[in-house]
Formats: sequence, structure tokens, C-alpha cells
Amino acid sequence: MDIGFKNDGEIDILARWIYQNCYSRFAVVKQIKYNKDKIDPTTVVGFEEPSDLTLFALSGPIHKRRAV
Repeated sequence: MDIGFKNDGEIDILARWIYQNCYSRFAVVKQIKYNKDKIDPTTVVGFEEPSDLTLFALSGPIHKRRAV
């Protein structure tokens, strides 16, 4: 799931939330997307268990960031 965070502080808060609320393994990875002549850094989150992805998508801190 591409979450688009670029700030390391936001990524740390996100990783802590996942660690405290989810049960299986996860990964938070910084990636670079190439769009024609533009380089766009982004952050991607992956989960081993689909149920953790569902929990994250429905109640994760990503919604708080988008609401601001």
C-alpha cells in the first residue's frame, strides 16, 4: 500500500502504530517512482497477513494525516 509519507518522523510514528496494533510481520520501505522525467520518492507499507492490512486501512494513522 502506497502511503506517500516522505517525512522520517511520520514514518516512525506509523511504524510504531503498526507494531502496537498488528500481529504479523510488516515492512515500511522507502521507494522511488519514476514518472516520465520526474522522480517521486514515496513510502510503501506491506503486511504478511491480509487482516493486518484491513485493520491498517480502516483505522490506521494514515486517515489522521489525510484529514489535516
